[in-house]
Amino acid sequence: MIVNSFNHNSAGADGLVGFGNTGGANPNPIPPSGAVTTEFVNGPDATIPAGGGTATSVASCPPGSVLTGGGFSPPNPLDATVVSSEATGPAQAPTGWQVIMRPNVSGIPTSFHAQAVCAH
Repeated sequence: MIVNSFNHNSAGADGLVGFGNTGGANPNPIPPSGAVTTEFVNGPDATIPAGGGTATSVASCPPGSVLTGGGFSPPNPLDATVVSSEATGPAQAPTGWQVIMRPNVSGIPTSFHAQAVCAH
């Protein structure tokens, strides 16, 4: 399931987050009104090492599009912990989604990739 709400600021069970203009000093951009095409962009696969450390994947929106949310392909929650899952780029106009994960005590290496939800 994809969360594609412009005013939603918390992650769903699927690891995806949407965000929108929440006001304040750093409002997040929202796409223009009217017809909007949504595209889902996957970042490269990243392998979480079994022996410790972290792995990072970044999904970037194509030029001319607006990031509206993002997340990751969730690995088995017993195998990995999300360190961060957040927009990247300037606060006023994020351009992608970055996910950093670390292994859990299971010690099983696993792969994931970041996902960006982009609007044109």
